[in-house]
Amino acid sequence: MPTPSIFTNDLSLRDETIDLSQIGRYKMCLLITPEEFCVAAFDTRTDRCVAFERYEAQSRLYSLAEVVEPMSQILSQHAFWKVGYWQKITCMIHDSPFTFVPESYFEAEQAIAYLRLNGTPNLKTSYVQYTEHNNSQTTCLFTIPKEISDWIELAYPHTSISYVHGLSAFLEGIFLQDPTREQMHVLIYPKKMAIALMEEQELLFINEYSYNTPNELLYFILAVAQEYEIENPTLLLYGNKARMPEIADLLKMYISEVEWGKRPQGIFFGQNFNKIAQEEYFELFSCYYVS
Repeated sequence: MPTPSIFTNDLSLRDETIDLSQIGRYKMCLLITPEEFCVAAFDTRTDRCVAFERYEAQSRLYSLAEVVEPMSQILSQHAFWKVGYWQKITCMIHDSPFTFVPESYFEAEQAIAYLRLNGTPNLKTSYVQYTEHNNSQTTCLFTIPKEISDWIELAYPHTSISYVHGLSAFLEGIFLQDPTREQMHVLIYPKKMAIALMEEQELLFINEYSYNTPNELLYFILAVAQEYEIENPTLLLYGNKARMPEIADLLKMYISEVEWGKRPQGIFFGQNFNKIAQEEYFELFSCYYVS
């Protein structure tokens, strides 16, 4: 079984306004992937990020469930994150079956059938969850590993807990940007990418792809642009810029407007958070606005 030493805390940030006596008004957002887990705290009265920590795995784990034991031991021994009286906790995952269903077609009792359109959910090891997106009139269905859900609800029994897929948080953050033209938003993380196509305030397309090389990533972007007959899309990139310089250079060879995304609007960050680039952890910070 994994041990806590499999994760290394490589970034820990605090805002000067943080007040440990006021955790009851703070929201915790937790991002869990096989490569890392990150925790952020937000003051819900001021919409301000007051804490952020990142823990990287020494090597990629095989599943989200493997993260639970070392993560729980780290957080349970942490003077800040172990506190049990948060206003709310939202747990976000990426590596999980999901599907988006238009609001007019969504019926909760058909959730499993919808999920099977985009994969085969394992109901023995996972719970089915969904997030409603009023801005785009769509619902995101996804599964959460039982190990994660059972652990977090046992660890924080007195806190309201919700779950969200990374693409849901990504989508909410995009709508906060108030897009006024045709834009393609691309979230890039190790071996996977998400594409969301917007035309002003209308969602045209959103999906996730696996890739192994920059050329494969480029192929998916151009395929979506061709499918929707977009000749010159404005491309906004989100992710760790330092990890993907060759990807950005390649995209600029084929797409005239390539820009780096910015943090979701309406959330305030002090100077201590300048160590996180504007385009990094967009979906984690957007998670703050997912109810």
